[in-house]
Amino acid sequence: MQVTAAIATSVLTSAVVAAAVSALLKHVFDKRLLRMEKHLDAVYDALREREQQRGQIFERFAGTVHEVRNLAREIAEHVRVEHAPLGEDALAGLRPALKRLERDIYGFRLTLEVEGVFQDIHAFKNVGKAFVGLVRDLLHEQAQFDGGADAGLIDEVLTSYDGLDLQYTEIIERLTQVEVLSRSGLAIPVLTRS
Repeated sequence: MQVTAAIATSVLTSAVVAAAVSALLKHVFDKRLLRMEKHLDAVYDALREREQQRGQIFERFAGTVHEVRNLAREIAEHVRVEHAPLGEDALAGLRPALKRLERDIYGFRLTLEVEGVFQDIHAFKNVGKAFVGLVRDLLHEQAQFDGGADAGLIDEVLTSYDGLDLQYTEIIERLTQVEVLSRSGLAIPVLTRS
């Protein structure tokens, strides 16, 4: 009976120790799991915030590219119909838009490079600047020749705008393919086609 009592005591002691160790391990693992969950939540929040900022950057570029194209289109349409630019004030809106685009291109270069749109947007900006130069030349020629302008220069302005418009379309197409994480963790496009 003494052996049975010793075995029973040993089994009971082992069970108590096993239960205590199990409870201790569960407590340790629960604390670690909670810490890991908090860390993952913080990482996910930071990722969502970064994705939101990234989305805002691309929306900003799309808006500025659209503004530059529309301002250039107004000038080009007037040149096409009237064979003359709108006047020096027409460039007043286009120049600051191009400067803003240039500043943003260099400020967000890494983001643009990662998405593979830096070269396209940079080329668009350069074509926009060339367009402004041609319009200035047209204005100068017009002032020198009492409102007249060389047909070749008019064609250059219109061809320059056509190139700008083509690049605009390509950039917007590329930006509609850029996706960011939504609040729920799904990948959604930055821009949607209208």
